[in-house]
Amino acid sequence: MLSVAHITAPPQERLTDIDHDLIVAEAVAALRREYAEHPDPARLLGESFTVLDLHRTHVAIDPTTAHKDAFRRAMLQQLVETDQMELGIVGKPAKLFRRA
Repeated sequence: MLSVAHITAPPQERLTDIDHDLIVAEAVAALRREYAEHPDPARLLGESFTVLDLHRTHVAIDPTTAHKDAFRRAMLQQLVETDQMELGIVGKPAKLFRRA
């Protein structure tokens, strides 16, 4: 257990030396690198998902994500098709996948 008495804050003048924009930019770049190589590494989508939902999530993280067809080809190598289909939609249900 940690009490407030054990917490110290840096002096105010040290806080102004920190480049917060750079920290955020580096964090976003690291997240985008992870998403460029792996299907939803932060597991925002849960256990099973459609390729369309996966693509939409990747585009939200990195707008320069490949077009749907190229994205699908790249990611299918890292996905396993489940025996389930997307439920509760109009039209042809989509196949559900999980991470390999």
